[in-house]
Amino acid sequence: MGRKIERKSVRIGIALIVGILFFMISEMTLMGYFENQSINEHIVVAEKYLTIQQSVEYMMMDNVNLIKGLGAYIQMNDTYTDDEIQEILRILYDDRLDEVRNVGVIEDTTVRWVFPLKGNEAIIGVDLAAIPEQVKGILKVKNNLETGIYGPIDLVQGGKGFIVRIPIKKNDVYWGMGSVVLNADHAFQFLSDFETAHHVKILLTHTGNPSEVIYGDPAILEQQPMRFGADTNAMLWDTYMLPKDGWVDTHAIWLFLSFVFLIATGLIVHSIYAWLTKYTTVMDDNIQMRMLSNTDTFTGIFNKNYFNLCAKDEIMRSDRSENPISLLYFDLDHFKEINDTYGHARGDEVLLGVVDLVKQKLRANDIFARWGGDEFIILLPYTDLAGASVVAEKIQRAIEGMAMDGGERVTASIGIAERAHFEFWESWFRRTDEALYQAKVNGRNQYAVSNHQHNPRILKRIVWLQIWDCGVPEIDKAHRDLTVYCNELVMSSFDSSNIDETIRLAGQLLDETKHHFEMEIQYLREKAYPQVEAHAALHETLYQSTKKLYDGLIKHEYDSVELLNYLKDYVIIGHLVNADQHYRQYLH
Repeated sequence: MGRKIERKSVRIGIALIVGILFFMISEMTLMGYFENQSINEHIVVAEKYLTIQQSVEYMMMDNVNLIKGLGAYIQMNDTYTDDEIQEILRILYDDRLDEVRNVGVIEDTTVRWVFPLKGNEAIIGVDLAAIPEQVKGILKVKNNLETGIYGPIDLVQGGKGFIVRIPIKKNDVYWGMGSVVLNADHAFQFLSDFETAHHVKILLTHTGNPSEVIYGDPAILEQQPMRFGADTNAMLWDTYMLPKDGWVDTHAIWLFLSFVFLIATGLIVHSIYAWLTKYTTVMDDNIQMRMLSNTDTFTGIFNKNYFNLCAKDEIMRSDRSENPISLLYFDLDHFKEINDTYGHARGDEVLLGVVDLVKQKLRANDIFARWGGDEFIILLPYTDLAGASVVAEKIQRAIEGMAMDGGERVTASIGIAERAHFEFWESWFRRTDEALYQAKVNGRNQYAVSNHQHNPRILKRIVWLQIWDCGVPEIDKAHRDLTVYCNELVMSSFDSSNIDETIRLAGQLLDETKHHFEMEIQYLREKAYPQVEAHAALHETLYQSTKKLYDGLIKHEYDSVELLNYLKDYVIIGHLVNADQHYRQYLH
């Protein structure tokens, strides 16, 4: 009993010496470490999934290429005999004996030819659009002219199979489709072999419905697997995957290390904390280097993450030097149509061509990055709005000079914005994005600008200057705190999904403002400031106006930008900086 009391006293003494804050930081360090371990595990599983995805896509392309020759034959010939088509189908089938159950041709939505015929007689002459299980896939190919893989499907002739279908056009009008029926057992054996070779467990279900199992044990869903949704025509299923033996359980280790932190002396706790901090920093850096590279792997220019790091540095440099800095944000007009019409390979060539053209128009210190898909972003240091417009026009004309095989032009829409001094990155990017949208609304193949000198919705960071201090420590601290609260409120407002937190911070700032006004008036009365009542009336006017905007924010009558700009222009700059100058002179 005495030893228990002694140990409890030691734990309490250590907690009091180290402090609650230090203990929380230590726990957060441990949690961060194990979270990094979990991230590494998930990265390995994700890489293995990509291997499966690539295999399926390669398989689909092999079968698409297999049937394209047949489609070309039908397109180029007005007449053909059953024997001719059957011979072509036989040749195609012989190339894929192990994995293909049959190959066929569908005229409109009715099966006309199939090879081998033996075992597949029941499918000849069947209108697949009349079969409930196949009508959706058939009509998708017919109406959208999309190549896709569907299944596993209960086949009319018996058994199950995966079906690859590619549309066939004749005289630029839909004629029918080529069809390759893959052996479902072969596909399932591939997944089984993959599980064994890579030490993972796999569950395959129909998209959005985990209860409709295609392959695997549904019990996997109870073990928190990674889910990979169907996002391409090549994979129309949801894939769940986790390590064969499940995720590593780090709970026991975490409890042990927490106990060590709890009972160790102040010196030991401090040493362990310092070591873990250094260790986790190294781990974080290594993981970040593995997960994020500086460049986009496809185009070779900077990627989004590295661009954000560079933008942060350039913004700090611009604020210090007060040199102009501008942003260009653009994407290619109707790029999806290019992919759909000419194929993704040609679309990739267009992206690379655009990147090469744009790089020729930029300076060495300009920062050019791929934002995602066909979207690109350029940061122009030491460049004002007029200079950025010149660059945008050069880029627009260069891209406009590109042409597709059919003579169609490649064009781009560009948004431009010069950053206002101390403007938040989120505000600056939002204006650039809005300018890009305006360029599209105006008809595309042009650029639009966001003028930072005539935009009431710009949100700037407030920096309190020492020359604004009045010399009263309590008042000066309150002024600085209100500035910090205002900046935090601005940062919160950029997350539109977190309006409740924005309202909470706005309410906190309103309360702090009221408390500061009361404290300041009390101090001025003690100092017999002659204009104290007029100053108090001004406080009341500012408070009521702010409260009205706050109440309107809650009722969605005003948005956060109106409240934020009022706080900045009237409360912080207009009053704390300018109006308070009068009593500063009196106090001095």
